[in-house]
Amino acid sequence: GRRRPMMFRFSNCRNVTFRDVTIRDSANWALNLSCCEDVVIHAVRILNDLKLPNCDGIDPDHCRNVRISDCLIQAGDDCIVVKNRAEHPDGGPSENITVTNCVLTSTSSAVKIGTESIDDFRNIVVTHCVVRSSNRGLSIQLRDGGTVENVLFADCIVETRYFHPGWWGRAEPIYVTAIHRAPGTPLGKVRNVRFSNILCRGENGVFIAGSPDSPIEGLVLDNVRVEIDKWSKWPGGQHDRRPCMSCDTGFGIAPEKDLGLTQHPTPGIFAEHTRDLLLRNVQVAWGANRQPYWSHALEASHSPHLKLDNFQGPAGNEHLPAHKID
Repeated sequence: GRRRPMMFRFSNCRNVTFRDVTIRDSANWALNLSCCEDVVIHAVRILNDLKLPNCDGIDPDHCRNVRISDCLIQAGDDCIVVKNRAEHPDGGPSENITVTNCVLTSTSSAVKIGTESIDDFRNIVVTHCVVRSSNRGLSIQLRDGGTVENVLFADCIVETRYFHPGWWGRAEPIYVTAIHRAPGTPLGKVRNVRFSNILCRGENGVFIAGSPDSPIEGLVLDNVRVEIDKWSKWPGGQHDRRPCMSCDTGFGIAPEKDLGLTQHPTPGIFAEHTRDLLLRNVQVAWGANRQPYWSHALEASHSPHLKLDNFQGPAGNEHLPAHKID
């Protein structure tokens, strides 16, 4: 059948102002901007079905000089997602983008950079946002050849919970990954990213995972509190690296051949394949509804030059140490 239509779409536009609009029940992306420059999106309400895949809120794609502010977004897919899609191979990087003063609820990611990432992302700032009852909070998902650099998330409150595993995301309040989309496909870098003054409460911990040939470089968590508890009906103890397909899927979505969803105990902070990771004034706390799969406050591997400065947090399981660093 035909693809569900987008509600609003701007392509190759300049000097765009979109404000004081309410969008309800979009069948697909509510507001898509492709290859646009000088964009203001202000005081927009997007009230989509929380059970409908692909009904994203705002999707800037290969856009520059974008300001998104004072929006309320509820969406069954990503609320605000910055993309560099292959449909526009000459669209250029996504850069100089700010998101501020938004309230976001998503069955996928509240704020996301990627996964479609054939070009670079740089100079992106997300501040003063509240994320509530979402499947994933603040995320970077690099899967293609672009590079993500100079990104700041600051002064946000994030609440995440599990949903049906058909949705990408396993309740991670902060999620940063650089993973090949499929074996042999190109992969860029994630570097110089900072999370500052973030209060997190969720059913999973922070997830940071690079690849052996593309470690996450220069990531800083500064004054971040992560509280883990359990209240939804869905099972926990999972890691979600999706999408990362085997070659024989044609890079489409074939869940039985998607290698990304695996069982793994839940630490407060998980870090794998990083370089120069700094955790400063980071606190992990465990909620009252204790789960047997809760593990360490920090689990790190393949992470040279890891630095802890006033890191606080006991293990979630009393038989385990607080830190597991390989």
